[in-house]
Amino acid sequence: MIGNRHGARTSQFAAVTYLGASQQTFQNGHIYCTCNDASTHAIQGAIDGRYQKPDVNGPAGGNYAALGFPISNEISLVNDGKFNSFAFPNAQGKAGIYWTLGTNAQVVKGAIFDAWAGTKYETGPLGYPISEEFGISGGVQQNFQNGRNITFVGGQAVVH
Repeated sequence: MIGNRHGARTSQFAAVTYLGASQQTFQNGHIYCTCNDASTHAIQGAIDGRYQKPDVNGPAGGNYAALGFPISNEISLVNDGKFNSFAFPNAQGKAGIYWTLGTNAQVVKGAIFDAWAGTKYETGPLGYPISEEFGISGGVQQNFQNGRNITFVGGQAVVH
């Protein structure tokens, strides 16, 4: 069944040296199996495309170090949104990649993720993320729909 949704398999499971997992590539996505609990989760489409891009904090060729491996399959949300949850290593909080047709795939993580959760995620007053974190004086900011943002400065996340 997974093969149908993801298209034809284009590789065998192969070890991913970071964080002890295996990856299998399909035409329309990837499936990851973590060795510690043998759970298997799939990511696809624009979320998979964003996950495969290197992050400033991650290695070339993927967000394995920056986000960890997926801990959920793709989940449908309001307004035709989608998301996958990620392990976000080193006890840095939670992380997810959220997608809608109008916002594209955006990473939300750590203290900003936690602050957004406090506003009821995409169903709250902020809506979906429209940018990823970017540097501001003394911290980072992430923009959301409805003209809102969350800043993380001085160890504190603030919803604006």
